[in-house]
Amino acid sequence: MTQLITIILGIVLILISFVKPIWGWIGVALIDLYFIYQLWVVKQMGKNLRHISELSPDANYFLKKYCHYFVFPFASRDYTASSAIMQFVGTIIAIISLIKKFYWGIVFGILNWLIMGHIACSFSPVALLKKHPQLQDVHDEILNYFAEKREQRYQKQK
Repeated sequence: MTQLITIILGIVLILISFVKPIWGWIGVALIDLYFIYQLWVVKQMGKNLRHISELSPDANYFLKKYCHYFVFPFASRDYTASSAIMQFVGTIIAIISLIKKFYWGIVFGILNWLIMGHIACSFSPVALLKKHPQLQDVHDEILNYFAEKREQRYQKQK
């Protein structure tokens, strides 16, 4: 749902940018701030997470850092994709800014690209897993732990 809303708002901001690029950038900044706030909110979950003795220290650290990804995997992927959409929208608005001779748009475009790229990777560690294969083992350890706990709960309910 977030992706659809982001696409619609992105199209509106692109159209607004043809008239006045600064208003497009203000809209992009507001949406970026919303994603930054959402990331901050979900990161708070990990702060109260207790140490799990069954997991390795690396797995505990990874779980604490990306707790939101393991608790809300679909939402994390949705926000990651929405952040990438905002990167794309910012690039288009930067091009429109150049055409409209609003040269600050290039600076805003670069900042938007860097910030939303970081936000996208912070919502979902999947890109990190591809870059650092050793993290895949940590990721799998956490998933196996949750699968075991889920199975134990299921067995108790029987």
